[in-house]
Amino acid sequence: FWALPALAIAGLGVRDIMGYCITALLFSGVIFVIGLTLF
Repeated sequence: FWALPALAIAGLGVRDIMGYCITALLFSGVIFVIGLTLF
């Protein structure tokens, strides 16, 4: 929901930012799993 005002200002659609959100989610998920494995 935090992205809605930013999308409105930038004039982007939900599909434009969806790829970035999925990439960020996967990247943070990998770091989280590595952190759990090490500690």
